[in-house]
Formats: sequence, C-alpha cells, structure tokens
Amino acid sequence: MSPITRNDVARAAGVSTAVVSYVLNDGPRRVSADRRQRVVQAIADLGYRRDPVAAALSSGRGGTIGLLVPDASNPFFADLARRIEDAAFARGYTVLIGNAAEDRDRETRHLDAFIAQRAAGVIACLADVASDLPRQIEQLADRLVLIDRVPRGWIGRAIAIDNDEGGRLAASRLVARGCRHCVVIAGPPGFEHVERRVAGFLGALPKNVDARVVSARSFGFVDGAAIARGALDRRTDALFCCTDALAIGALAAIAESGRSVPGDIAVVGYDDVPQARATFPPLTTIAQPADEMARLAVAALLDGETVPRGLLRPILVVRESA
Repeated sequence: MSPITRNDVARAAGVSTAVVSYVLNDGPRRVSADRRQRVVQAIADLGYRRDPVAAALSSGRGGTIGLLVPDASNPFFADLARRIEDAAFARGYTVLIGNAAEDRDRETRHLDAFIAQRAAGVIACLADVASDLPRQIEQLADRLVLIDRVPRGWIGRAIAIDNDEGGRLAASRLVARGCRHCVVIAGPPGFEHVERRVAGFLGALPKNVDARVVSARSFGFVDGAAIARGALDRRTDALFCCTDALAIGALAAIAESGRSVPGDIAVVGYDDVPQARATFPPLTTIAQPADEMARLAVAALLDGETVPRGLLRPILVVRESA
C-alpha cells in the first residue's frame, strides 16, 4: 500500500496542497477555521504521518539535531551520544555534537551555533544546572529536550534517572556483601544528580555501617585513582563511585596498593559504560538505561511525544567487583 501523501489529504479535504502545508506548518498564511478543520479531519481519517525531514526543511530548519554534552571524554556521554546519533540517524537526521567541557561559556557558544545553523532541535545535557540557565534555553522553547541533568523546577521536556534509587541499589549490594566501612567518591560539588546518588546511598545504610564522602575535582579516571590512593585506609572495605570513570581509576589505584577487589575492597560504579565489562575485575555498577534515554529524547524532540511521567529506573548490574 502506498504511503498517504499531502496530495491525498488535499483531495479528501477539498483544498489545495498549499493549504495543507499552511495547516501543518501553522503558517505562513492564515487558514479559515472551516478549511483547517477539514484538513485536520482528513489527516485523521487517512492516517497521514508527516515526514520529519521534510517538515524540518519546510520550516526553514535542516535535517539536523544539535546534541550538547558536558564532557565528551566521559565514557558515559560518549556512549549516550552514539545511541542518540543512532536513533536520530534512523529517523533521517544527522547530529551536530558540541562538547561543553563542563564550561558554561563553551556551552552557550555551542547553543548559539546550533541556532545559527537552524537545527531542528537540541538535546542537551547541561554542564551546570545549579546556576542560571543559558539564555538560549528560552529561545529554543519546544525545540529542546534536556537529558540526564535536569534543574529543579524544570517544566519542559526532560529525560532523567531516579538517582536516589541508584544510590540505594549500590548501598544494598555492598551491605549484602557484609561491608561495614564505606568510602563514597562523589565527584565535584554542586551537581544535583550526583548529590541525589550520594543521598540515596547514605540513606540506605544501616546504623552499623559507616560512610565517608570524598569530593573529586572531576568525574574522570585520573581523579578516581588519585582519591582512591589517598582516601582508602585499611579499615575501608567498600567503595561507591558516582561514575564508572571514577571507579575504573579507583580499581587501578587499589591494584597498585596490593589490595584485592573484591576480597579486600568491594567496588560499585555508576553508569554501566562499555569499559565496565573490561576492567579487572569486571565492574559491578548501576546501569542507566542509555538506549531508552536516547530513544525517548529523540522521539520527544521530533514527534513532540510526551515524556513519561516520573523518572526512569536504574538497574543494578552485578559483576565481579562487588
């Protein structure tokens, strides 16, 4: 069966194809209420589906999506970007990627570039949600979907994870192993999604388990190793890292010290990046559903689909490190 076209809609509604375009694009010319209703009814009766690439081009925007990531060197964002690109490419879109490097000035310059290049929309994981949001956020309006890091009070479309639950899952795993003296590597201060992971972890610990939280300068491998070298004393039998990159760095430092994982110290990460399967030992971690995040973000942007109410659920992935 041939796909339904605008010509089919125009014939069924008794109008020109130009009028159908005006209704679909909400302009540039006004359409009377009667003709608009006939077009809308014909679309519903025929089951017409608009081609997203054609829609973007007809509105003056190209078949591209802007993707803003806070740190392209972080393996979680590299993996998430690939999944978003795959989902967009399957819909006929290419993706322009901007790396903010956790810097607000770079972030705003990338957003300006996406707007100047008339991207059909932007999927953004912001570098900093604690301070005032970039001025371009209001300009993008319904052409924006936030992902992973979402500021408090945000009422726009967003795809986010239940980070409190992720922290609770990590704590439950370590407590079940009999761990009693925990260290948490939290990354830099001021990131609410990480604060929620830490709060969930601490709140799930029984009274007979102690925990010490240590901030790192970044979420990366090098800082994970540096913190592990300085913060893990002989009493420490458990380590929860708020990203897998921190955990992978910590595993290397623990190996250097001559202690074993999980025999001496059990280690749990967060994200389930591809590298987590290849560490020694393989890393137990809290998985973010990256495929689902990517699919929902692209659908919300291109189709205007309503984002599911509530937060996506993380999953405990048990491997050999804990």
